[in-house]
Amino acid sequence: MMKKIIIITAALLSMAAAAAQTAHRTALDKLCSALSSSCVTMKCSYLMYVSQTRLSGEAEVSVQGDSYTMSGNGIQVYCDGAKVWTVDSTTREVYIEAVDDMAANSLANPAALFMHLGTSFDLVSSSQSGGKFSYKLAPKADCGVISADLVINQDGTPVSAVFVLEDSLKVDVTVKSMSVEKTKPEDDFRPQVSFGSDWIVTEL
Repeated sequence: MMKKIIIITAALLSMAAAAAQTAHRTALDKLCSALSSSCVTMKCSYLMYVSQTRLSGEAEVSVQGDSYTMSGNGIQVYCDGAKVWTVDSTTREVYIEAVDDMAANSLANPAALFMHLGTSFDLVSSSQSGGKFSYKLAPKADCGVISADLVINQDGTPVSAVFVLEDSLKVDVTVKSMSVEKTKPEDDFRPQVSFGSDWIVTEL
């Protein structure tokens, strides 16, 4: 009888753990689903740590599949999934580069870091506290990101994220608000300005 009780208790505990893991995963799945099927816009602040140097900024980012935009600190970044434009309207300079992989653009802004959460990372662990879910993620393959720690509300809206990148670089992101909209035309993820002779254009 005691053996049966132990077996049943172990089975119940296993089921409870699996149910908890599923419940924890739901918030992350909601965020990943929105990022992959909608246009997600986030207003956020971020801190970047490079060795002993600390850089901070405010940004509004929009992510849609492999495309994104970022506007903040006088810089606009556009990516249509094929090219990345980094535009400084004050100095009238623009850098244009091809999208090779996530690592090529992950240092540029928080948008690129959120872009591949659902496809390029595995869930390592999760926990719940105060109605919020914490996730530790690890990359499936070498992509320039070593680890990602996220805090997400139950409805799938992110609260904060910490990305540890190669070369001793860390990015802390605090999300102030998030909205989910229908997908936009690809032209919305390209610069809406012509770079005339008064611009310095560098194509890498």
